[in-house]
Amino acid sequence: MNGKPKLQMLQQKENANSENISLKNSHEGHRERLRKKFTGNPHSLFDYEILEMLLFYLFPRKDTKPLAKNLLQKFGNLKSVVQASENELKRMP
Repeated sequence: MNGKPKLQMLQQKENANSENISLKNSHEGHRERLRKKFTGNPHSLFDYEILEMLLFYLFPRKDTKPLAKNLLQKFGNLKSVVQASENELKRMP
């Protein structure tokens, strides 16, 4: 067996590692950027960003953007999310 399959596997693994590092770097500082946006001009925030910031306190080490967007999709708007019952919220994936 020649070295090509091993080389291809190593290249694929390296590419996957690079993608993970890029993804981590794109998320790095996200919460701080949102806080600055909020303190600078709170009216410029989208509803999902406001909800995302509220979720920071429930999930201190988790990306909250997907959950915020899912909640808004299910309930329709920020007010409905905030007014949702505990049982409704618990049913979210």
